[in-house]
Amino acid sequence: MLKKSIIVSLLFLACCSCGSTQPGHVPYEKIDISAIVIDETDADYVFLRDEVENFAYMGWGEIGHIREGLDAFRAIFEKENALDYFYRLETDAKYEGKLYALCGLYFLDHMNYPYLMEKYGSMVDVEVNFAEAGVMRIPISEIIRREDSEYPVVRLQGAEDTLNAWFERNPTVNSHEVDFYGGGIPYIVRYE
Repeated sequence: MLKKSIIVSLLFLACCSCGSTQPGHVPYEKIDISAIVIDETDADYVFLRDEVENFAYMGWGEIGHIREGLDAFRAIFEKENALDYFYRLETDAKYEGKLYALCGLYFLDHMNYPYLMEKYGSMVDVEVNFAEAGVMRIPISEIIRREDSEYPVVRLQGAEDTLNAWFERNPTVNSHEVDFYGGGIPYIVRYE
């Protein structure tokens, strides 16, 4: 009996040490992107892969005309195989399109999101066209994680959390910042 419980304990420890808390989870760097089949002529995919000139997470005010990326993202997000499209965009798109892919992957592959944040957060020499209060060139790492803000930066508690819930947890906040790391930008791109 003791021998059987030791074997069961060892099997349990082996299963727990695999680094995944989700059955079937594949670490991002081990996903075979080349095996993913999508419609490469899909207009929204082509736009985000090749044509999008700016990453914009809002489409109002001074930059209200910059909606194409948001609209293409949302069209892809509604596809049955949206995850496949976002995997391919993260690999194949220019950087503005990769940022839209990160927004989709925040929701559809949240287990691998920390890996992607580390990857893109270290890109201090890569600049993208970022549309916020106008269009500016900015290092991608500054969009991924905002650390030097004078305002609190939104930190959602996972892909199921909401901005409204964050504001309820932080009732004294009047002004705030968002980034990819805390989920604020992906949330706005998807829902607002």
